[in-house]
Amino acid sequence: MYKINNLGNINNGDKMNVKDIMTKKIITKDITSSINDIAKTMQENDIGLIPITEEKKVVGLITDRDLVIKALCNNEQDNKNIKDFMTTNIITIDLDDDVNYCLEKMAENKVKRLIVTDSKKVAGIISLSDIMYAYSDEDKIIKTIKQIFSIDKNEEEQNAEIDEFYL
Repeated sequence: MYKINNLGNINNGDKMNVKDIMTKKIITKDITSSINDIAKTMQENDIGLIPITEEKKVVGLITDRDLVIKALCNNEQDNKNIKDFMTTNIITIDLDDDVNYCLEKMAENKVKRLIVTDSKKVAGIISLSDIMYAYSDEDKIIKTIKQIFSIDKNEEEQNAEIDEFYL
């Protein structure tokens, strides 16, 4: 059983396909786009991932985290070559795959978004947020979130000398 946000309950047995909840409107940017242009597009459209294209083919992905960790932290936000910051390991899922398989793939690859394909052509994007709002198996969603965000804790002791603390 599953429900789609704002449409009420829809009974389709126990299986929900990726195509039922994926985002079909995809915003892409060309490989020649600047980091500032990409960041502005993310802000304007409230999105955290943009497929990067070259000659109408997706050649990479850039996330809001890529911008912060790879570009801003290295003081390279003015760099015009987005190739240095994008992810080229594109993980996809077929639009007819079920959401359980999608969650497994996200957990296995520690990603929150997947490119959805139809006969090897980009058909959309599915995010963990899409699934959280439409899929009723909360235990499966929580398990996936825990796997995606699991990290090795920093066990090294730090000496933080703080004289006072104000709230």
